[in-house]
This record gives sequence, structure tokens and C-alpha cells, in this order.
Amino acid sequence: MSQSNGLQCRVCKENGSSCLFAQHTRIRDCENYDDLCYSWFYRSGSDVGVLRNCLSVKSPEYNLIKKLIGNTERTCRKRLRGLDCFAMCSTDLCN
Repeated sequence: MSQSNGLQCRVCKENGSSCLFAQHTRIRDCENYDDLCYSWFYRSGSDVGVLRNCLSVKSPEYNLIKKLIGNTERTCRKRLRGLDCFAMCSTDLCN
């Protein structure tokens, strides 16, 4: 029997939009107390994808996302022929 140290987050990585809906995700126990749940919706041209997972605040990915979104927990950024929407949160299954 394993013991979780942190949050439970929804996990999914798909090309397409199926991860947008909770019924198409699985639940993961994050490994560290300082992990956050996050989701990333991206569109590039006609391609769409979603990524949901745990994210350590000590990771390079966290620092990159924080540079993009600033002090907010969620935002979208337009780019040439695309869109990126990020959300980070610190309660169980919030992503």
C-alpha cells in the first residue's frame, strides 16, 4: 500500500480534445508536497491537444509556465496560428 504525499491530479495527454472532459482522464497521486495540478490546452492551426498532470514548483517547466502566465493561476496566450491556455491549482482534482 502506498501513501500519497500530496495532491491528486487528473492526468491525460492526448492529441485532440478528449482530455478536456474529466471522464477521459485518470487520477494520479502527486509525489511531492509542493506539486501542483496543471492543465495545458494548445491549438496550433487545426491541431488541438491537452495535457494534464502534476507539476513540481521546482521544475524548469513550472518556471517557464510562470514566466508566461505571471501571478495568475490561469490564462491563455495567443501565438502565430495558435493558442496556449494554462491552469495551475493546488486542490485535489482541480485540473
